[in-house]
Amino acid sequence: MSSRVTVRKVSSGGTNRSISESILLLFPLFFSMIVLPLIIKMHTYKTGLNIYDWFTYNDNASDFFLYYKQWTFVGVCGLIVLIILGRALYDKTTLKLNKIFIPLFIYAFLALISTICSKYRIFGIKGNFEQFENIFCLLGY
Repeated sequence: MSSRVTVRKVSSGGTNRSISESILLLFPLFFSMIVLPLIIKMHTYKTGLNIYDWFTYNDNASDFFLYYKQWTFVGVCGLIVLIILGRALYDKTTLKLNKIFIPLFIYAFLALISTICSKYRIFGIKGNFEQFENIFCLLGY
């Protein structure tokens, strides 16, 4: 007995894709929702905050949850951007700017300007003590 599997085509923006290809394009989203919350690994680092009177003398700190999740999330966001650009080039379509994205672009611009003009821009680029959400992570959101 042989069974025949048919693959249905899904129309998306003028292009036809198979269901398996559409699911493959959603892989970064699945990864972010399923695997990213499970990442737990200890990262020991120097905070650089012991120069301030309000911080303790011990400059060493450990983080279990946020540091590696941050960089994994930034990598997934980079993959999503590559997929979007690759699909636009492959399908020979242009990316359209919708009006609803204008506040998002304003937020991204202000976050970049804030990081660049900050006296402590290294904290904006690498993340900070118990708060590892750098500028790349904010732009990924």
